[in-house]
Amino acid sequence: MIGERFPCAPVADGDVADAAALIRAVDASFLDEVTDEADEQDMRDWLAGYDLERDTKAVRNHATGDLAAIALVEGRGGVLDLDGYVRPDLTGHGIGSRIAEWAEDEARRRGLEAVRSAYLTRDEAADRLFRDRGYEYVRSAYRMVIDLDAPPPAPEWPAGFSVAARAPGEEELFHAVLEGAFDGSWGHVPRPLDEWTKRVGRDADDPALWFLVRAGDEPAAAALCAPRYGMGWISRLGVLPPYRRRGLARALMLLCFGELFARGERRMGLGVDATNETGAIALYEGVGMRVAWQADFRQLSLDG
Repeated sequence: MIGERFPCAPVADGDVADAAALIRAVDASFLDEVTDEADEQDMRDWLAGYDLERDTKAVRNHATGDLAAIALVEGRGGVLDLDGYVRPDLTGHGIGSRIAEWAEDEARRRGLEAVRSAYLTRDEAADRLFRDRGYEYVRSAYRMVIDLDAPPPAPEWPAGFSVAARAPGEEELFHAVLEGAFDGSWGHVPRPLDEWTKRVGRDADDPALWFLVRAGDEPAAAALCAPRYGMGWISRLGVLPPYRRRGLARALMLLCFGELFARGERRMGLGVDATNETGAIALYEGVGMRVAWQADFRQLSLDG
């Protein structure tokens, strides 16, 4: 794909630790403060949702044997999403362009209508690459974090609502609640239960960190959290539309913070759409979170 100097192949088991280190190096190059530290297990969890042979590329520097870049693609809802990372010191060697070409070819081969990619806002080379290829800006996303030096306030639940950790056999219920909570959100494409469970990854390991809120006997909201990326990570939190604006999301946030703090985590984080229309950003800022970094999405519509 890229030539003899930078040969590539699907991501293999031996690439995983190097891939995690590569992502950390990219973050360190463009962020004033690196708020998370993805490790080898985080990378394995992420890759578990992909067909490695079909959906991934690892690019090596032939001269040194070092990992030069990784790329992953996933097709959903007519769009191929590309996640690509190139070693900052190898910018300008055509690696990013070839990764974009591969993704565009894959999208056409799969009969998809567009390719979309995200990159750190301060990565000017990536921004220039995608702009020059005709990708149009569509959205931004934030990583938000909070550092705690004491346990957070206890959550307050509105009258008529109760919360409990996941009971045996409730995975399908959590799936239904969280998929329902994000229905209609930008970029959200429903996943069947088996695929969703793969994407949940390590968050599935501890049922004590899955929380379901009920209004009487009816499910109303849910959240999943886990120690990940060197912090306490809230991977999914959603409230079904009939139960919004009642304080459930704030209570779930504080519950997650408290449980993760008790396990030794002092930094908490999550990802959020920068133009979220449900008031999520104001909620997160209201519990003390701040924007740590921003990534931008650009998208290319394919003809034929």
